[in-house]
Amino acid sequence: MKKIYALMAILALSFSVNADALTVRTEALSSGTYEDGEYTKTNEKFEAEYVIDEEAATIKRQNVYESTREGRDEEVAVYDITNAMASEGLSALMVSRKNMRQKIYTGIKDDEIDSVELIMIGETFYQICMAANGKFYIEYGKVEKISD
Repeated sequence: MKKIYALMAILALSFSVNADALTVRTEALSSGTYEDGEYTKTNEKFEAEYVIDEEAATIKRQNVYESTREGRDEEVAVYDITNAMASEGLSALMVSRKNMRQKIYTGIKDDEIDSVELIMIGETFYQICMAANGKFYIEYGKVEKISD
């Protein structure tokens, strides 16, 4: 009987845990908006938890811990992963050697007719940009891995 319960527990765990999912916590370090050709630094606070699921090809914002962003919806959001790759050298997006060879996930959220949001999450950093209502919003921050 104990073997049956052990087997049932193993089966339940295997169906409820996605081995390809990664959970991270992000914290904004810098942010701003472009409007009419002018950049305004905002330094809004934003901390959130994301689940990166390669099997489902999604990045899901599931918890927002702190947000001072004005006029932005901070509910649960799902981004479609458009790219997942390891960086191999310096580029315009990876200007420091400390960010080399990280796996970087790129996702897009396009659920409104007047808004498009792009997120890139690496092992130590993330970047978000959003175009909406005649403004271009950008944000950069750090990443902490919570679980694999």
